[in-house]
Amino acid sequence: MAKLTKLLAMNLATFSNVPRSVYSLGANRLHGLQSQNNRLGFCQTQICSVARLVSKDLLTAPPPSAAAASPAYQNIYILRFGSQIHKYSKDTGIGIFIYDAANGKKIWAARRFIPVASSGEKITNNIADYMALVDGLKAMKVLQNTQTLTSPCRIEVQTSNRVVAKHLSKEFKVGTKSLQPWYETVTKLMNSFYDMSAGQIPSLDCGDVRKASELAIKEQKSCENYLEVVAGTKAEVPDALEDSNESEEASMPQNQSEMASISQNHSEGANIPLNQPHASSTSEISSDKVYILRFDGGSRGNPGIAGSGMALYDSQDGSEIWSGCLYLGDQRTNNEAEYMGLITGMKCALSLGVKQIVVQGDSKLVLEQIALRWKVKSPSLKHYFDEAIELKKQFAYFETSHIERAKNSRADELANEAMDTRCSRGFKS
Repeated sequence: MAKLTKLLAMNLATFSNVPRSVYSLGANRLHGLQSQNNRLGFCQTQICSVARLVSKDLLTAPPPSAAAASPAYQNIYILRFGSQIHKYSKDTGIGIFIYDAANGKKIWAARRFIPVASSGEKITNNIADYMALVDGLKAMKVLQNTQTLTSPCRIEVQTSNRVVAKHLSKEFKVGTKSLQPWYETVTKLMNSFYDMSAGQIPSLDCGDVRKASELAIKEQKSCENYLEVVAGTKAEVPDALEDSNESEEASMPQNQSEMASISQNHSEGANIPLNQPHASSTSEISSDKVYILRFDGGSRGNPGIAGSGMALYDSQDGSEIWSGCLYLGDQRTNNEAEYMGLITGMKCALSLGVKQIVVQGDSKLVLEQIALRWKVKSPSLKHYFDEAIELKKQFAYFETSHIERAKNSRADELANEAMDTRCSRGFKS
């Protein structure tokens, strides 16, 4: 019996290190990287089969060699993608980045512009992200074929789009007909790689992708990297994206989301399409979960051209659920813009079904007044204060938290967008 136990332990070690390509068949290849629990379950199944075939010869079998147990790949690459759809023109911008996971170095990046007139179909946020993923996978195939990527390798697909991530992991079924052909195309492309996994990351970690997609819309053109590799207009493989107008770093951004560590042990949050809060999305918001609202406001002239920015986050994983910006005209003060950012963000959060919220901003005056620790001395702010207090009463749980300006960059970016474009987006007035 002791010998049998030893043999089964040997087989457990063997099957625990079998390359994933041996047993990741069919649809399982879409997942790529399996969890340790799944691998253990696989091993247990194999051991049961071995036990039924035990004989005297098997009991004297030599232990597995080290070469057989070694992984078949040593290189890991990261594909990040995303998109933006302009609120008024409906033009689409796509951003794609490929990194070396070992050192965070950017290997390749591109942006694509899709004018609404040429798309041939109504492009939603989910469709746009699928289009970005298809382009990214095609680019990875070209880079692999030209040996820019070392094979064999593992590829990790990362996106802030919860719906797409859940589709790829098969946690969500693809119920929308317009997404079905895109999903099938992605599945075929992913199955052509040796080992691939897909997962969701916080929106705060996708700043490079967001900037690239926004720049594509602003300039109304695709960059040369996209045209050369994905569209196939040139044979050579281009270098990483270089553009004097971009402030992107040449390496993968580190995790900047301190919110990812805020675990409330609540149920999983919702995926609200960016800038499209609406009634049908409220069923995905959990009333038992705490959400984070960040707001900011600015005035160029004080008073002058003013705008506010708001972003709502999942406190559990730090993902951005919704964002918007509000243009306030050219006669508002900075404090008025801050208050309007808070008020508009609270209204949108309530409309989405949020019941528990932590409000964060870099305006100590607004936060201290809302917490009733400071008095409102300015008559011009009194009616903003009153409206904010009434909205505050509608939440089951409400907390304020002052943060440094550097940590409020997303809301600040949205406020500046409102002032630059003199437009509002993200909500229905």
